[in-house]
Amino acid sequence: NYYRRSTSGEHRHFFYYGWGGDLILRRDPSPAYTFVGLRFAGNSASKTNWNNQNGHHRRLCWIETGVLLPF
Repeated sequence: NYYRRSTSGEHRHFFYYGWGGDLILRRDPSPAYTFVGLRFAGNSASKTNWNNQNGHHRRLCWIETGVLLPF
C-alpha cells in the first residue's frame, strides 16, 4: 500500500530528482540524427523503502543511444 509506512517513524513523502543530457550528431547529406545520452535519477527514501526494494538502490545512472529519423 502506497500510503502505509514501511518502517515505523519513516515519513511517506520523498524528494525525487533527475538529470539528463544528450549529444546529437548529424552528418550531411544524411537526414538521420544519431544521439547518445546520459541519465541520472534518485530519491531521498531509504534503501529499504518500497520504491527502492528492487536492488536496494536510491540512485540510478544509465546511457541511452539511438537514431532519430525524420518522417
